[in-house]
Amino acid sequence: MSFSQNIMGVDIKMIPRKLKDIDVLLLAGGLGTRLHYMSNKVPKVLASIHGKPFLELLIDNLVKQGFRRIIICVGYLKDQVLEQFLHRDDCQIIFSEEENPLGTGGAVKNARNLISSPVFITLNGDSFCDIDYSEFYNFHITNNSFMTIVLTSFPITEQKEYGSITLSDTNRIIRFKEKTTQGFNSKINSGIYLMTNDIFHSMPDKSKFSLEEDLFPKLLDNNCFGYVCDKELFDIGTPERLNRSIETLTK
Repeated sequence: MSFSQNIMGVDIKMIPRKLKDIDVLLLAGGLGTRLHYMSNKVPKVLASIHGKPFLELLIDNLVKQGFRRIIICVGYLKDQVLEQFLHRDDCQIIFSEEENPLGTGGAVKNARNLISSPVFITLNGDSFCDIDYSEFYNFHITNNSFMTIVLTSFPITEQKEYGSITLSDTNRIIRFKEKTTQGFNSKINSGIYLMTNDIFHSMPDKSKFSLEEDLFPKLLDNNCFGYVCDKELFDIGTPERLNRSIETLTK
């Protein structure tokens, strides 16, 4: 893995060389209101996929690829999430608790003091895209990126449900558009972000806000890139998509 002398203001000596030295932030505090038949019983991220909670599948994949320090942002029915993962011993699990819904941005901001690495990865806890994180990280470093977002394709009929991003010829992000159809060749936000800690200086003063709507559009001058992959995106935001994940993900 090659490194420039300075990565967006971070001294090269501070840049992690291995994934085990990078913190992962899992956003798992959502209400799951569209999973109406289960939302008042268990958190969305604990929906069962072949007998295993969805969030555990994400953590299994992260640990398999080398990550060892995972911060889970919890809110709604958080005690169930704490109980599920408190005793996991193949990685360090830390919980960032919120008493009231803070949105995706507010959840990241709330966990700021728990993040120990100069760059960190943020994942939506209700979606999965089987990327190679070493390649993703190398892309981020090579492009001296302030923030890198994993992008993938999705059927045009459902694309309006996801954030759409326009890239330059060099894969630099030149436009964010949350939940709209941009055309057959557009790429969607997979909910996987690699950020430098300097991103906290760009966040709104308020405690509750959205990454996708309130922060990302303001970062276009900060050298942000899209990492385009050909992996399928699974999310469990609706009963239909949950069923699709159950049918498709490997048992």
